[in-house]
Amino acid sequence: MNNSGTNEFRYYLDLNRNGRFDTNGYQPVISENGLRTKQSNFYFGDPEWIGILEHPDQPHSGSNRFMARYAFLAVPAGRTLDINYSHNNARDTSKSPQVGFFRNQGVGSWEINLAAFFRDLNTNYWLGDSPAIPVGYHYRPTNFFVPSASGTAFQDALSILTNRCLAYFPGLNSVEGLFGSRGSIFQNDLIDEYADDRLATGLRLAVEGTTPTSRDITRNPWFGSENTNGFTRIDELFDTTKVAAGFVNGRLRPALTNSGTYNQNTFYRLMAQLGTDSLPANRGKLNLNYDNVNLETGQIDPSVVVGLTNWTPIRFFTNAADLMLRSQSSTILSAFGVAATNFTLSVTNIPIYPANLYVASVHRLLQLAANMYDASTNRFLLAAGTNSLHAPSVFRPLFGRRGTNIFISGFEEVTSTNTLRDPWVDLNVPALAFSRISESNPTNRVNVYGIPYVIGAKKGFPNFNELLLQTSVQVTRRMEVVRNKREDAPVFHQSYEIGVTNYLAMEAWNSYMQAFPRALQMIVTNSAWLAFSNATPGAIYLTNKSIFTTNSATLPPNGWKGQEFRVPLSNSVVFIPNSEFNFNPPRLEVLKENVSFDRSQGFPLPDWKLNITNRLQFVLVDSQSGRIVDFVNLDRVIGGMDIMREIVGATNAFGDAGLNPG
Repeated sequence: MNNSGTNEFRYYLDLNRNGRFDTNGYQPVISENGLRTKQSNFYFGDPEWIGILEHPDQPHSGSNRFMARYAFLAVPAGRTLDINYSHNNARDTSKSPQVGFFRNQGVGSWEINLAAFFRDLNTNYWLGDSPAIPVGYHYRPTNFFVPSASGTAFQDALSILTNRCLAYFPGLNSVEGLFGSRGSIFQNDLIDEYADDRLATGLRLAVEGTTPTSRDITRNPWFGSENTNGFTRIDELFDTTKVAAGFVNGRLRPALTNSGTYNQNTFYRLMAQLGTDSLPANRGKLNLNYDNVNLETGQIDPSVVVGLTNWTPIRFFTNAADLMLRSQSSTILSAFGVAATNFTLSVTNIPIYPANLYVASVHRLLQLAANMYDASTNRFLLAAGTNSLHAPSVFRPLFGRRGTNIFISGFEEVTSTNTLRDPWVDLNVPALAFSRISESNPTNRVNVYGIPYVIGAKKGFPNFNELLLQTSVQVTRRMEVVRNKREDAPVFHQSYEIGVTNYLAMEAWNSYMQAFPRALQMIVTNSAWLAFSNATPGAIYLTNKSIFTTNSATLPPNGWKGQEFRVPLSNSVVFIPNSEFNFNPPRLEVLKENVSFDRSQGFPLPDWKLNITNRLQFVLVDSQSGRIVDFVNLDRVIGGMDIMREIVGATNAFGDAGLNPG
């Protein structure tokens, strides 16, 4: 059984869940006692699987296997009753309603009696309308007061209506809420649009009066408004979380598993007459081809698609990203111990300071939104031919500030390198960040270290591959034993010598077989901060060094060969030249020609720690068009080494592999 509750058998799909194959076509009519009659009828049964061969133009064989299968069922779209617009409970719109269906003048689809449909669908399970059988179907339109209807057919219809309204009838829109003051015409137009007035019995339309029983109260919930929920597939009627369990397990399923073709065909008769055309399965989802978000409300509106307006890059990206961020917000936040009760991640609300929630899971959703758009269009042609190239879409974050809280407030499309000239902000220097991100401007155009641009995936382009940080530490310990006289006790002295070298390299790669056909400009900037400290005594920092490296190179057309790696950044920096370490006071001194020994008492041990922080920006630009095709913005790439722990072979407390990766 699959996750929708449908049994998938070898040759058919048990869509009506009765556990047996119901064939299609002319069949003998079987009575309810299981006996074959002399009559026959045409029945629609279970959809049958159709196999898809690996080579569809050739017969099935050992070398031409079935790769997939599909089944289909044709339904009369547009020619059925609509389960999402039928029925009402106009006589009782309370939070815990009784059955209160009413049909008066029949002016709207909400006056269609869904209970009557069930009564005629199978009279064995939704019984007749005799008052003597209250468990079936009984409708009393002349009884103005609730209940005006009773029986299981009305209870089942009410459960379907309840799901459509999320179990809260007061949440339905009113005429006044939909049309404002113009809705007052409903109060004296001689038409009972609310289907809650007294039954019209004469030949003339009743004049609407001033009492609630003789006119429409337009501030009340209206069943003619759009429901807050609905059914997108008719087989959702098997879901007991959406309809009453008594409907599913007490009537629908027993009918399908009972004897007789009349009972067994109940669901397929229902599908032929009751549909969900008004509520497509993609309700609440973006249309991949056309913009279906209302410009005024910002909400998905299926009617907008009628204009066949193509998505702009920024509208698709921001709307798709916003939907995904909101849907995944609680999951992302809970991973960081953030309560999501009053806070939701969105495309206009991604905090980055003082808490930085721009994490990998957030970037993946933004990247997915950009990739979906670029997979659906080729907008900007860079190179034609067999291996055509189209520029990727690029989106940069905009920033806002509320007090000392800085956040991503939106995005805009990037079509040139001009954005790289905007101010750069270091969140590690809050005063500078606050001065460049104005609280009065909701969309500050700055670049923040560590917050990347989002670039859609397009094939054919070289890209950033990896950053290498490698540290080499050499430590020497010497011992000196001094005894001036034979009778003197020996005196021990020690000497520690240390040298530290750091190697930094960045690599880009053309992973394709073909040379890149256009000229490229590659810009790389790396800043590194290195600090060496001795934790005992006193956590004294002895050396601090900052290294800034930048490189820019222009590659001609076809200059970047297929499968070729480029290393635009490769630096070896001697951080600490060979030096001797003294304990009293703690200090480093350049190594002298003659070895000197520390005169401290005992055998003190150094507690050396090395901390390295890198910040890298990599930009790849198509020279002719000026468009960015790759962008990397890394901040706080932190490495380090607990040197003495490495020397004695213990695990590095900093968490990196260090000198003992095994």
